[in-house]
Amino acid sequence: MSKGTVVQHLGEGLYRINLQYAVDRIKAELAEIDTRIAELAVLVPEKKTELLQAEQAVRDKAAEIDALIPLYASDPAAYGDQIKQLQLELVELQGAVSRLRFEAEQLVAEDLSLKKRRGQIER
Repeated sequence: MSKGTVVQHLGEGLYRINLQYAVDRIKAELAEIDTRIAELAVLVPEKKTELLQAEQAVRDKAAEIDALIPLYASDPAAYGDQIKQLQLELVELQGAVSRLRFEAEQLVAEDLSLKKRRGQIER
């Protein structure tokens, strides 16, 4: 936010003013924004990579369960507990995927917000 100094009173509610821009504060905010955008340029791809790895772990665990289904069909007593354990692990992995997806989306949203703010300040 900038300030102005009244230079001359022209009468009837009219004034001539001299604007005093808050240049130092604006520069400091831009520096903070640029620093965080640079950090996000690293964090976003890292988080997306974590997400891809977690999604692959979910697919792998589902494939393990699918591989046991024919065996379970032939002998439910022998494979029932093993399938239940794998299903519990699958649910935990799916929860991790959801958390990572949320975190990645938050980082992307922060990045977009900061870039928008930087654009507003620069204008």
